[in-house]
Amino acid sequence: MNNSAVLADQIEDAVQRINEFFQVVQRDLQFTVDDSTGRTVVKVFDSQSEELIRQLPPDELLAVAEYMDEVRGMLVKDKA
Repeated sequence: MNNSAVLADQIEDAVQRINEFFQVVQRDLQFTVDDSTGRTVVKVFDSQSEELIRQLPPDELLAVAEYMDEVRGMLVKDKA
């Protein structure tokens, strides 16, 4: 078996194990991009209740990042 076939088998096995894990813990992941910061946001939901369990990064951190981008923009504008 060549290297690409071995790698493909390893990837397929890893994906299968990840899927099995999430079925056992009954969690769903949702990946999005925050409009204001452009950062990737990962949300973990309970599969049964659809309750949001955790968000990475949290909303507060996204708000801080957005504010820092605004401040950086004002500083650059003032220097120009």
